[in-house]
Amino acid sequence: MTVTEAQIEALQNDPYITESTKQSAISAYHQLGPDGAGEAYEKAQAERDSHAQGDQANRDETARAEKALDAQQAPAPGGVGVNKSDEVLDLAKPALDFFSRWADQVWNRMPDAPAEKIEPGKDIRDKFAENADLDFRKFLADAEELANARQTLDGTRTDATAAVTTLFQDWQGDGAKAAKAQYEQHIQPGAQDLLDQVDGAAKLIPETMTHIYTALKTKVDEVLKLRVDEIATAPLYLANQVVEVAQGKIESPDRLLDIAQWLDTACPGNNLCDRLRDDNCGLTDENKDYAIGAAKQWLNGPFAAEFGQRYDSFKGLCATATDTINTHFQTLSRFLEGYAKPNSVAGTGSGGGAGPVAPDVSGMFASVGGAGAEGAARSVVSAHGGGFTAPSGVEVDASTGTASADSGASDETTTASASLSDLGAHVLDPDGQAHGVEPDQSSVDGQLGAAPGGFTVDPLGAGQQAGTMPDGTSGFGGMGMGMGMGMGMGGGLGGAPGGDQQRPGSQHRLGDDVFEARGTGNRISGSLDDESDRPVRNEGGGR
Repeated sequence: MTVTEAQIEALQNDPYITESTKQSAISAYHQLGPDGAGEAYEKAQAERDSHAQGDQANRDETARAEKALDAQQAPAPGGVGVNKSDEVLDLAKPALDFFSRWADQVWNRMPDAPAEKIEPGKDIRDKFAENADLDFRKFLADAEELANARQTLDGTRTDATAAVTTLFQDWQGDGAKAAKAQYEQHIQPGAQDLLDQVDGAAKLIPETMTHIYTALKTKVDEVLKLRVDEIATAPLYLANQVVEVAQGKIESPDRLLDIAQWLDTACPGNNLCDRLRDDNCGLTDENKDYAIGAAKQWLNGPFAAEFGQRYDSFKGLCATATDTINTHFQTLSRFLEGYAKPNSVAGTGSGGGAGPVAPDVSGMFASVGGAGAEGAARSVVSAHGGGFTAPSGVEVDASTGTASADSGASDETTTASASLSDLGAHVLDPDGQAHGVEPDQSSVDGQLGAAPGGFTVDPLGAGQQAGTMPDGTSGFGGMGMGMGMGMGMGGGLGGAPGGDQQRPGSQHRLGDDVFEARGTGNRISGSLDDESDRPVRNEGGGR
């Protein structure tokens, strides 16, 4: 083949080709001319392909991941878009491989070890997977159930209003007047509040899923951009050689000479290449020490600065995504907990009639169990995937579900995820008490709404005692939506699967979750705020 001058210049600047191979190709070009240098040039290209094989594969995989990410659609009702958060997160694999390889092969092997080694499993892959296992389809199915329930409730209210209107046309007297006042002042407004709450939740859940998907997609997109072929002008194969020199593993003068000129360029002020050539490539103790010093200078300087910055950016992206997702879940949680759902039970109201009573949901709440070292994080799994991990320094009270933290504890590791099956339990009164009921009848041991700590939700209801919710009911729809006068619903909307399900490798039952009440307000800005403000019923009959 005929070799051009441009090809020779490109070869000289290629970090994947050793210095000795470069010099052979350059000499052949000058001595034999463009037509005679083909063999030496092809040898140099073969060496380049061998050294660059891993980086090339990683680069190609990154390009495919970016293309697939661009083609993804946000989850939406009707089966549109991605189904689970893993479909988004899995596309970051090339970047996670990049960080893992550089951490294992270079960062953790530096002779002057960095302050903190990087464990690829825990610090990279597990950290990135904090938002894994969120099932968008199940959340959207809950929203669809709520939308259907809203239509049913509206029809029931319309029928009841018509029946009551007819009744009061025929029924006269003081009793009729009192009954009509009770209906118009308490039952009818409560029914409207319930309709508003169900309608708001049906709209807010899909919006929340869109926000969460956007946070995940941004996280993956930005992490993929952190992946590069070279750190501080060195590809991984060359950085490995520099580490060996820094460790004193200098096998031959020829191998040292292969990286000497690159080291002199990467760390201006060194003249390792000239020293070796002046001594006929002799490996004197002085030259060895000089080479070790030059290698450490690059590792502790340009390499540590660039890789450390990229790794810090990686951690920052993970923390930002987790905080954003937490905020949206907490906002959804606060919206859902703003309504107290009564249930009609005979014999508890005034005059022996039916009165509003919160259902016994003690079986739906389970405290975080398991002991561990002081400051160790506790993790539980929610019905629709994901988990809440208490950050280091945070203790969760097993009896109340509230969390306490040291003033300096970081919450970067906190993740919150749930389904409506979890979040629906929040519609009980925040203090765990319903209007017209003795505290011990509806108490949930102080778990519900114990701000600022939080509470533990077990929507599957395993281990229920007598008098608790029956099997097959859980979450939002599991509790009766009583509107008085015998009207009620209990459909187990958003109900989770069987109570003994577990995620592989986890000691926690599906359905356990912890929320920390850190959101502000009952609505997501820009979504439901456009509707007219409505009072939130926190206790039966009150506004």
